Amino acid sequence: MKATTTEEDHRKALLDDYQKHKTVANKGLRRRIEQEQNITEHLRRTRQIIMQEVDRTATTLQAIEDSSTVLEKTTTEHRSVSSGVSTAKKILTRLQTREATDKFLIFLSVLFFLLVVLYILKKRLMRFI
Repeated sequence: MKATTTEEDHRKALLDDYQKHKTVANKGLRRRIEQEQNITEHLRRTRQIIMQEVDRTATTLQAIEDSSTVLEKTTTEHRSVSSGVSTAKKILTRLQTREATDKFLIFLSVLFFLLVVLYILKKRLMRFI
């Protein structure tokens, strides 16, 4: 019987060692599974943040493209208006020159008219004097 007890004790010791090893292995496995789950969750959050940043960047890029288009149209319109203003300035300068010339010619015409009137009056009044 002693042999049986020793064998049973040996068996129990082996079984206890196996159970302890299994428990330690299970705890290590659980810890690794929890760590992997945590890492997976962090990766999911990181992926979500990256996706949000990509969307925000795409929106910003679209806004920049729209602004560039508006700026190009504004530049084209400015060139057109600037050309029109330049042409109008040239025309106004010509009109001012013409106006000065017309005023001078009118002044000369009125002076000539007055001189003719004086000449006529002189000739007619000299007859009587």
